[in-house]
Amino acid sequence: MADKSKKKPPVVVLTPGLVMIILILLSYLVLSSYIVARYAFEPSVRTSSVRKSTTQPVPFDAERREQVRDFVADEIDRQTGRSLHLFNDLASTAITVCSILIAVALAIFGFSWWRQTREHKDIIDKAEDYRMKIKDTADKVAEDEKSSKEHLEQIKKYREQIEKELEETKRLRKSAEEAARSSEASSRFAQALTYQNEGELDKAIEEYGKSIAAKETPWAYNNRGGVWTVKGEFDNAIADYNKAIGLDPKYAAAYNNRGVVWVDKGEFDKAIADFDKAIELDPKDADFYPNVAEALITLKRDFRGAVERIEQGRGHNAFESNRDRLIARCLEGIALALNSDDASAAEAEAKRLLAGGTKAGKWDTEPIERFLKDLKPKDFASGALETARRINDMLKI
Repeated sequence: MADKSKKKPPVVVLTPGLVMIILILLSYLVLSSYIVARYAFEPSVRTSSVRKSTTQPVPFDAERREQVRDFVADEIDRQTGRSLHLFNDLASTAITVCSILIAVALAIFGFSWWRQTREHKDIIDKAEDYRMKIKDTADKVAEDEKSSKEHLEQIKKYREQIEKELEETKRLRKSAEEAARSSEASSRFAQALTYQNEGELDKAIEEYGKSIAAKETPWAYNNRGGVWTVKGEFDNAIADYNKAIGLDPKYAAAYNNRGVVWVDKGEFDKAIADFDKAIELDPKDADFYPNVAEALITLKRDFRGAVERIEQGRGHNAFESNRDRLIARCLEGIALALNSDDASAAEAEAKRLLAGGTKAGKWDTEPIERFLKDLKPKDFASGALETARRINDMLKI
């Protein structure tokens, strides 16, 4: 395998100047050799002839010596002239050759300069063309980019507009569907309420179910819970009241009604907690205070707590109708009597309301009556139990 690390020999580049110098030297050497060979050949011929002529014996006298001296002087002059003539020829030849070569070199240089200049100009022209093309392309790209941005902005606006229209369409469709469901739910609810008032409890439950299927509402669950309570199905009633409260955590009536079911199930603490929650949410509802007061009397024997709840309702002006005032006064009087407090004022007002034609209506007196029946007179102050029973009888009228 060859050693790639070994350096390659340098490459000699023949420039126009180097070519001219080489041509000058070669021309000069060729012409010099030709001239020297020419002049060197002629003296040799003549010298041989002189040698041949001088081989003859001649007498060496003064005259001959003089002739020889003259001949030598002439020969020296002649050789000197030839040398000068040779030098002149060489000089002339060198000058001529140099002039020719200089002219050729200048021509070469001129042609090379002209070609390089032309090539350089062509390169500059091409570079300028490329620059202009690049500039045009860049301008076109920038213009296309600007146009694309404008199109994108326009598309974005169209998209936003379409999305808004779609949202509006969805909202309108949802509103229409909601209205349709609400209409069906209301129709089913009204029919169920009619069945409930007529005592057709099974049909009422069925219609409440259809109303809930069309649209879940807390009042539909609350009313169906009331029907379950009347039927004695307390677990179903609790489930429906839980649904109603889940849909509307501030639905006070659902808490109150669930409290009534807790009373029926014997869950006294839960019942009182629900009654108090109902009062907290709607302190002006007159039905909530008698419910909690009755539960406190019959379940907890908290007579003072019952009186406080009635006073709380009176403070909120909850008992606006004479019926509400009659029920509140009777329960307050019962609690006061059982607590060994003076119940005469409560009993007197209840009598006045009864005398004015006020009745308790559908108020269920059975829990209080059952509770009072089981009590023993000895456990209370003298006449307290009789007073409580007498006041309770006012609720039956």
